[in-house]
Amino acid sequence: MIKQCPICKEMKDMRSNQKYCSKKCKKDYENSQRSARKADKDRELAASSYGSATPIKRPQGLNEVAGSYWDEIAPLVTKRGHLNILSAGAFAELCDLYSILQSSDGKDDNIKLRYSKQFLDYCKAFYLTPLSNRGNFGLPEKKEKDEDKGERFFK
Repeated sequence: MIKQCPICKEMKDMRSNQKYCSKKCKKDYENSQRSARKADKDRELAASSYGSATPIKRPQGLNEVAGSYWDEIAPLVTKRGHLNILSAGAFAELCDLYSILQSSDGKDDNIKLRYSKQFLDYCKAFYLTPLSNRGNFGLPEKKEKDEDKGERFFK
């Protein structure tokens, strides 16, 4: 029976239950299946790493001030890779602390003193303070040519 081999696409005389024209074509098919499974695993791994997964949604329990703080800061922290599914609860706590500190403007200094240290500790954990940030502000770096540096210096 003359059939077309699915790998080399040649018309060959094969038995009715024979799928491939040679052992080489069969081996090529098996290798292609292994590499396809590996590619699928690599895609799954890439989707689970930070930044490429679905964005983390704001928790429902946040009040208006904490929610606005979340909406303002969360995209930057997520882009930097410091906010993920595991740290979302801690970040929500940071937003709650922010709302407590904003609502206690001048009313009670004890509340402000009590929560400000905890707020700063959470900020350090998410790299939101200058010392913990060490200059990484998430801004695109400017790449200057050597000629531009010289021209700017002599002008």
